[in-house]
Amino acid sequence: MAFVCNREFVKGNKAGNGVRFTTKVYATSNGDFVFYGIPDEVLRVIDSKEKRRLCENRRTNRTGLHVEKMVDGEAIISKAMSALLTETVDEEYVIRYHYSSTCAYWLGSDGKIYANGADADESQQAGGDWAQPIVDGKIDSFHSTWERKRNYMIGFMAIVSKKTTYKSGDNIKVEYRHHAEEEEVGEWANRLNGFSNTDVGDECKEMPYTEEVAKLLYNSMIRLCEVSRSLTEFLEDPINLLAGGDMLLLTGSKT
Repeated sequence: MAFVCNREFVKGNKAGNGVRFTTKVYATSNGDFVFYGIPDEVLRVIDSKEKRRLCENRRTNRTGLHVEKMVDGEAIISKAMSALLTETVDEEYVIRYHYSSTCAYWLGSDGKIYANGADADESQQAGGDWAQPIVDGKIDSFHSTWERKRNYMIGFMAIVSKKTTYKSGDNIKVEYRHHAEEEEVGEWANRLNGFSNTDVGDECKEMPYTEEVAKLLYNSMIRLCEVSRSLTEFLEDPINLLAGGDMLLLTGSKT
């Protein structure tokens, strides 16, 4: 047989698996072609109806692919590579969120919040404890001795994303895409994603999407905005607002 050329094959999938190898192509005396150098894992998944084209070189102990046309051999090998790299694709909608809080307070056993344990009666002092704030996604154990220079803050953001998981062998790759309104996931998905400049970052957590949860989180975001509006308006002109009874409370009512 006469050597014709080297033919490289490269193929990958979204899960991150890939196959790359180079074959040596020879021409037979009757004008056919034989591909040598195909990896064993690719040979094993060659279409059953094409197995008859496999041949053994007893001198070199190599398995080759014998075809009439070079393009046929390329197609058979490429198809086998695709079969080897078969991946499963799972899609679902999730709510991705980031939450942190630097609020230190005493939580009584009755569920009531106090500024500190001294404000609670004896029963609530005995049965209560300091709440544990969440900072950067982790419990930050502190109480009233924590750095006094820090403000009380709540950081929260939630978005609805389409999660696509590609699996191939041991490889797994996950992609997130911001939910689009035309996908009609639900009314509250559109509302929750309606907030501006939403970014939960790479360290966010996630939960399965439901309309009930999306509605709850949307309303929580609105309440945060109400708190921001209340304090901003009050601190800009506290005297007039108090005199006019226009202070918007956290509940949304006015005094």
